[in-house]
Order: sequence, then structure tokens, then C-alpha cells
Amino acid sequence: MKPLYDFVVYLPKRVKDTVNVGGQEIFLDSKFNEFEHRINYAEIVATPLKYNTGAKVGDMLFIHHHVMDHGGAQCLDYKEHLYKVGYSEGGGFNTQCYAYKSKETGEIHMMTDWIFVEEVEQPKLKSAVIELIETEKVLNRFGRIWCDSEYLNERGVKKGDIVFFEKNADYEMDVDGKKVWRMMFEHLIFIADENYLEVYDR
Repeated sequence: MKPLYDFVVYLPKRVKDTVNVGGQEIFLDSKFNEFEHRINYAEIVATPLKYNTGAKVGDMLFIHHHVMDHGGAQCLDYKEHLYKVGYSEGGGFNTQCYAYKSKETGEIHMMTDWIFVEEVEQPKLKSAVIELIETEKVLNRFGRIWCDSEYLNERGVKKGDIVFFEKNADYEMDVDGKKVWRMMFEHLIFIADENYLEVYDR
């Protein structure tokens, strides 16, 4: 199989339907919150001929949860569990894959303009106005860049940087056992230095 523009992945299970509790495997009904339980990684079986993405057959591809929709056009063969994953050099929502993990090295490589951000303790905004309208829900607006990429480095951003991002950009994913937020570079508003909290004291 030699796709021109897309990846083809092997995805034997669409959702995580078991949990381990005290060493005991328990089955769960994932239909009540399917998006939360969808598996967002799959083994690459074919790479796009048109693009040099760096990913190879056998690597693990981290993908959008819509790839495995039932009855969707993404499924190439239900019996063989093969799905196509859209890719575009321009990135954005035209790309359904965010990163890949090399089978040879175990390293995770970001793709196009997608980034992974890990959680940090959210600052307490010192403002009487903010305290007045504050709700019980804590909005995630700060995070730390979890993976480096050439795309980020060319724009002055690197792994470990603390960033402030747009509201509701914190889409949670499980990447290699780590909880991260996936977002696009354009969701970042600014890079914070070690004194970034001082802005809220004024």
C-alpha cells in the first residue's frame, strides 16, 4: 500500500474498554463518554509518498479522535483495522496527526504546527475584578512546552518554555502514558519568563 497524501495506520481497538483496578482488569462501557476513551495512537503501516515527514512504518502515530469514527470515510478496511490519517504540510486542522514515536529510538517528534503542552500549577490572578467573576472551574491558561520541534525552534520557542495559551485550547491527550494538552502553535499568546506572575500584581 502506497498512499500519496495520507498515513495508513493499524488500529485494532477504537476505544479503551478496560481499566486496571488493584491488579484486576475491569470492563467498562465507553459509549457514555466515548471521546474520552478513544484510542489516539496507532501503528503506521504506510507513509505518504508526497511528503518527507520523518515517520517510518512501525512507528507510533498520535492521531485525532475522529479518525476512528464508525462508518467514517477514514476506515479503509474494518476487517484489517486499517484507517487513513490525513496529513498536510501546512498543518492546522487539515492534519489529523500530531506527532510520532520512533520505534528505533523511542523519541517523540512533533509534526507541522502542532504542539504538546504539559500542565503546570495555574497562577492565582491577583485582581479584584477577576475574583468577583471567578467560578469554581479553574481555567487552564498556562502550560509548559513538552516536546521540541524544528517548527517551534524557528519561532523562538523551545521545550520547557512556560506559555500562556488561548481559552479552551487545552484538549487533553494521553501520549506515551503522559497527560498532555495538544494545540496548534497559533493558540499560544505569549512565552512567560520567571517573573510572569508580576503582571497580575499591578
